[in-house]
Amino acid sequence: MTRPRGISLLFACATFVWTFASLGCGGGGGSSCPAKNAPDVSGTWMVDNTTIDPVHTDCPSELNSPLLDEIEGSSFGVTQNVGSVTLDDHKGDVLKGCVADSGDVSGSAHQSGSEQGCNVSVNVSLSGNFNSSPTNTTFRFVIHGSGACSLSCTLTLDSRFTRMNTGVVAAAVAPSGGAYVDRILGR
Repeated sequence: MTRPRGISLLFACATFVWTFASLGCGGGGGSSCPAKNAPDVSGTWMVDNTTIDPVHTDCPSELNSPLLDEIEGSSFGVTQNVGSVTLDDHKGDVLKGCVADSGDVSGSAHQSGSEQGCNVSVNVSLSGNFNSSPTNTTFRFVIHGSGACSLSCTLTLDSRFTRMNTGVVAAAVAPSGGAYVDRILGR
């Protein structure tokens, strides 16, 4: 498959900068995640039934399909400290966020960087109610490229999360530093 030059540079740049940092409600401190009676959502959650939401997606299929393939069939280890949660896909990608007393979970991550005149910013978020299993979740990837790779788009994926165990998180595979970007690049 031949990609337009701007999209190829966007993909190449993203390879080098896929290091997540906490966004959204912070995911670390109790003051940013105010839940006091949040249900236990920790454990390993399997992902399936992943589909692209066509109403809320405007990215090219070259981005959509590889990210959908990366999410579908994956598992997330969820750890929790009262209202703060960390969702780890065991491939090097981590989202940090909050769980509300209702069981609503929101997590996010951000990456940005530059290479060969291509400036890239990617925000990833996940939301869903983890109070029951299975549950529907939404992933949103907001991608901005400027300079040599001008692009601005959003990919929204709807998935089903099913809790496989409670409290025990499966052992993580050694992080690759950016499984989503690796998938886009065909690695």
